[in-house]
Amino acid sequence: MKRVFLCFVICAMCAMQSGCVIAALGVAAAGVSTTVSAMDDEVSHSYPYPYWCVYRATHVALNEMSIPIDSIERTTEGDKFFATTKKYPVIVTLQEVTPSLVNVSVSAGNNVFQLDAATGNAIVEGVEEVIRRSLTAGLYAP
Repeated sequence: MKRVFLCFVICAMCAMQSGCVIAALGVAAAGVSTTVSAMDDEVSHSYPYPYWCVYRATHVALNEMSIPIDSIERTTEGDKFFATTKKYPVIVTLQEVTPSLVNVSVSAGNNVFQLDAATGNAIVEGVEEVIRRSLTAGLYAP
């Protein structure tokens, strides 16, 4: 619906204005599209395990990937891990949805325009791997 409206506005502007205005609108639309695309690079995954299990797995996964944890901040919803890679900061947010469901969101990058989904995916997969190994070793029984 938004695209149809945007096309209608651009067509109306074409009939009334010179090419410079249309070019400016096109550049602005491309900028908005880039911003929305970049904001989608935050990675999120939910785990059907108790909070303490996902918390420990996150801690171990970051250590195993040699991503040093700078600090951990307790929030009302859960915890935030602040870490740093060689290139940019990483924020891992844990939110307890239910006593047996935890959502993990990873934001890696300098700002909204420079987010790295690959690092986020690697961290999420690392947490999952640590949980899998813990289950295999019998350290946690669901």
